[in-house]
Amino acid sequence: MGMNLAGLLAQNEFLDLQQLESSLKIDLKESRRSTWADAQSESMYKNELMILSKKGRMLIYYPFDFFEEHFGSLRQLALESQECLIFGCSETSMTFVFDWYQFGKHLGEDAYTFEEEFRAHGANRLGLTEEDDSIFDGLFPYIEKSLQIEESDIAIFYKWHARPSWQEPQSSVRDIASLDQEINQLLNSRKAENGLMSLQRLRNLLAQKKKMGYRLPDEAKIKPGISDRELKELIYSVSTEWQAGQWHELTYVLRSNTAVAWALREMDIQDLRDGSFVYKKWWEVWK
Repeated sequence: MGMNLAGLLAQNEFLDLQQLESSLKIDLKESRRSTWADAQSESMYKNELMILSKKGRMLIYYPFDFFEEHFGSLRQLALESQECLIFGCSETSMTFVFDWYQFGKHLGEDAYTFEEEFRAHGANRLGLTEEDDSIFDGLFPYIEKSLQIEESDIAIFYKWHARPSWQEPQSSVRDIASLDQEINQLLNSRKAENGLMSLQRLRNLLAQKKKMGYRLPDEAKIKPGISDRELKELIYSVSTEWQAGQWHELTYVLRSNTAVAWALREMDIQDLRDGSFVYKKWWEVWK
């Protein structure tokens, strides 16, 4: 019998167990731990999730039925990540499919077959060749390089169960104190690994606070007629400075006002994500 494995590898500094449980509407309970080396020899992963997190990246192995049940939520996690790979590998059925995401965009799907002769469909981002005997000759090295995994690193296994429907509304609303704490941490942080993702995270937290019935900081001072173009110029400027670690006397106010203005509307920022946005100015926006 061949190995069957499905999973997700995400670069997302804001993804943790609490966020994962909330997004998938499940509760996780740790069942056991294993080194990475031992985890690869498991008869994986029938009734458990395996999670390994390092440096803003998270790897999750899950059963195929889990993937099918939570596909929509897993894809949303991928779209919210800086980079993400969702994969499903079945040596039993000789099916190997990889979906690649970057900055909220689906880059494409790669598929591979090894029956009779090797064939790669798509961009072959794993870089497999005819000399490779198995899909895992490409997948495992990619995972280990992305997470900088050592054999002694600890993988944690979890049992899960779905949250009852009557718990979902309550579980999706965070305590206002913890919400404000994370908002303040972001507003005061000097440098971000990815400025746009950090600003979008701040925006989402403020939007959540607004939905909870709270007024946002300086909400009444936000220029009501600001256009999407003007707001994008602010987002570009603020996120670029954040990622570069630049801090000046207007940083806090600009960061807060930009995130609040963004939280008050829905706006497509794909051009900011893919780099096609042409920055012109920002200093006239708040006149």
